Amino acid sequence: MSPRRTRIPAKDFKKNNDAAIKSGPHNVIYAYQAHDINRETAIKKLSHMGVSGKLFAGQLLIEKSASAESADEAIDLLGQAACKFMEAENAPVDNDEARIKRADLFKSRLFLGYLPVYAYMIAERTLPAFKAAESAYQKTVNIGYKVLEEIKQHDSRSESYKKRTNLVGLLGEISILGLTNRAAVYEIGSESYFAVPATVQFDRANRHGTTVDKSSDINVYCDATGIYDPIYKLAIKSSDSTFDKSLKFSPEKNIRINVSPDLEKYPGELYVASEIINELYSEMSGIFYNEEISESLDCRTEKMFDIFDNPPTNL
Repeated sequence: MSPRRTRIPAKDFKKNNDAAIKSGPHNVIYAYQAHDINRETAIKKLSHMGVSGKLFAGQLLIEKSASAESADEAIDLLGQAACKFMEAENAPVDNDEARIKRADLFKSRLFLGYLPVYAYMIAERTLPAFKAAESAYQKTVNIGYKVLEEIKQHDSRSESYKKRTNLVGLLGEISILGLTNRAAVYEIGSESYFAVPATVQFDRANRHGTTVDKSSDINVYCDATGIYDPIYKLAIKSSDSTFDKSLKFSPEKNIRINVSPDLEKYPGELYVASEIINELYSEMSGIFYNEEISESLDCRTEKMFDIFDNPPTNL
């Protein structure tokens, strides 16, 4: 399904960007959702819009594969999605956009790691078997650790605040995805319960930027509701410092998880998402591992599941 990985020459990447329409990838998505353009047009435009555009194009191709008329067509579309994600991931390192939008590069890598899961769900019409699920979980943890390393290396004097903020936000999402699928793979069973990163259909749905509405970063599926109807739609925030706690949950809208303080091991714990990623990586790799790390992850997971099942409300 995945073609040979190649790095895009800088001149070709620039040519594609120059060929893009002036509005930018987010406006193309808004036009698509408003039915001003169809999905094919959106994919075509986004494919020439640099890192973010290719990330969105790949997500739209995943969504298109879900309604394919045959398994072969679905696999072909997922192969096209893989190309888009790899083009985003392999953008020239000296490209200004590639440096600024590191979060989108890592998110493309995350979607690339979950393509076998999407393929399994679409082809088999069921949640993924253990092998595919465990592979996706391990890739989640490895990517999260790379994002954490990138944040630690960030030089605030020479690099943009927005770049670091986007990386921190992505780290929060990956920490929740990792915790959920750790439990899914090794405790609950991935064929009964599994989470995937949300595509455009969910992630950009009615997004206003300040409250939890209908958008989600992660979708959790279970065998009781099936692969077309997530049992939980999660909007992830690194902390509650920016958002009013009273807006945390409303009926018929999505659950918001504030990684800090919701999943603190002790009151006032700093850098909770970073600690979760470090713990997941240590448990998976065995580096600096001890039993207390698994106990900490179990504790955080229980807190997370409590929020899933009993989301706070301001009513």
